[in-house]
Amino acid sequence: MTRTRLSTSVLICTIAYLATTVLLGNRPESEADWVRFAVSGVLFAMLFAAGLLLLLRLARR
Repeated sequence: MTRTRLSTSVLICTIAYLATTVLLGNRPESEADWVRFAVSGVLFAMLFAAGLLLLLRLARR
C-alpha cells in the first residue's frame, strides 16, 4: 500500500466516523464541543493510520 492509498483510506474512514457521530445525534453545540469533536477526529485518524501501518508491516513478513 502506497502512502497515497494509506492517506486516502484514513481520510475516508475519518470522514465516515465523524459523519456517523453527527448523524447518530452527537452534534456539537458549544465551542468546547466542537474542539472535542475535532480532537476525537484527529485521534481516530492517528489510531487508524497506526493500525494500518502495523498491519502492513506484519503482512510484509
